[in-house]
Amino acid sequence: MDTSKQVAFITNVRQRKVTILNFVQNRKESETIQKIVGDVASRASTTVLHQEKNLFGIDSAVEEIYQLLSMESDAVRAIGICGMGGIGKTTIAKAFYNRYRNKFDISCFSVNVKQHSQGGSSLLQLLQQLLIDLLRKKDYKIPDVESGIRKLTHVIHSKRALIVLDDLDCANYSELLASIGNLFPAGSKIIITTRDANLLNKLKADISEVDTYMVKTLGETESLELFSYHAFRKLVPPESFAELSLNFVTHAGGLPLALKVLGSSLLGRTDVSFWKDKLAKVKAIPENDIQKILQLSYDELEDETQKKIFLDIAFFFVGKDKDEATDIFKSCDFFPGVGIQNLVDRCLVTIDESNRFQMHNLIQDMGKELGKTTRLFLRGNAWKSLQNPEGKNNVEGLILDLTTSTNKQMSTVIFQRMHNLRLLQIIDANDITGSFENLLPKLRCIRWHDN
Repeated sequence: MDTSKQVAFITNVRQRKVTILNFVQNRKESETIQKIVGDVASRASTTVLHQEKNLFGIDSAVEEIYQLLSMESDAVRAIGICGMGGIGKTTIAKAFYNRYRNKFDISCFSVNVKQHSQGGSSLLQLLQQLLIDLLRKKDYKIPDVESGIRKLTHVIHSKRALIVLDDLDCANYSELLASIGNLFPAGSKIIITTRDANLLNKLKADISEVDTYMVKTLGETESLELFSYHAFRKLVPPESFAELSLNFVTHAGGLPLALKVLGSSLLGRTDVSFWKDKLAKVKAIPENDIQKILQLSYDELEDETQKKIFLDIAFFFVGKDKDEATDIFKSCDFFPGVGIQNLVDRCLVTIDESNRFQMHNLIQDMGKELGKTTRLFLRGNAWKSLQNPEGKNNVEGLILDLTTSTNKQMSTVIFQRMHNLRLLQIIDANDITGSFENLLPKLRCIRWHDN
């Protein structure tokens, strides 16, 4: 090889070496940048939870919980926010989360934990939902509990975590906390909302430092402000309605949900006689029967299609996308553009920041009770009752959960005479034999999935 070719060869090799080194360096920089972006994105994704603009009696509760959790200490502490339905447990937990989430390396707020336990292994579904919330993913599947615990351990390793579990009940509580209670790194805090204060005694077996915060009802001043805001969009009622407002407030007993629903049902009503008639209805109901007080707002809905929308949401669409449900309601000729807005205006339904329907537990319980003859939720072998043809023509919604059933095969025969069925969900069925031809003429939505 002559001298000129040698020089050209060496120069080419050097240029390639520089190119390779630049590529490696750029790749390392790119990976570093991606890691930084991922970390920043993870932290930035701890978005503020949606809450009403006007909250009453919240600040003092949030600060009390701050003190009980010993926020500045490295101890892993838990607190149970307890109280009757409608008293504001979730509202307080959300306010605390919004105010202090940025003090932690990782955080999540798992909404309506009780609902995630419906069907199948409650612990598996709870772990799955917890990982979805922590990883900020729309969907995340784990094959079994052991895999879920390993993944959770990896996700929260060496990270100071704030975990809020909203609405835990006795059925799913102890198994969950017994499995994950000792996984949290130093300085982590766990908040649980529950109606059952006794659950917190069981929690002490898994996490030594546990406190209970019992939510108090609102005082008369705060109650009147909350009621007036929803009835008049101002904190003080007009003089001509002052005494009537106080009467409603007295009967609501400081329960925020009742004050909101009653106030919203009177918004825009300027006829004093209407207020007096409504008050007479409320007084005819015992003060401790809050569901019947809430039902007044359902009874006063403008037409049957709005009532059907409400019952369908309570039964089938809580936590589901509003736009998808709207399309289904349109296909049923329910005029959801009017009906859904009316339900929101009456505080019977809310729509969260992810465009999903949410509903207070007490209101959802009321809806399920009102619709129990036309919207069925059957677990285990209870689906076999459908083989009896009586009353099947009234069924408009049906959820079949065969997770614990000894027979996971069924026949389309059970759907015969269900001429009015519009909503169907099937969980963990192996197969359905037979033909669906000429069956279910009004069916508008079907979900069929395994656990």
